[in-house]
Amino acid sequence: MTMIIDHSTHYSGINAADFVKAVLKRLTSAVERARRARRARRADEMLLAMSSHDLRDIGIMRGDIAFGISSGRSVFGQREI
Repeated sequence: MTMIIDHSTHYSGINAADFVKAVLKRLTSAVERARRARRARRADEMLLAMSSHDLRDIGIMRGDIAFGISSGRSVFGQREI
């Protein structure tokens, strides 16, 4: 039995609309990662500006903030990027 497959009538490649959707999705996720990182940096800066007494009241030591910044995580353990 011989089977003939004609590939000329069906193109299975990516079309322009799918390509644009993929690019926009990638761009949107990059922007969202940047926003989350900026929010985490802002939160760390606010915590660093607080007095040691205020930090102790909420159960955070200044070293926790420094460790969070140096490890690439926020003080509360979420990944920045």
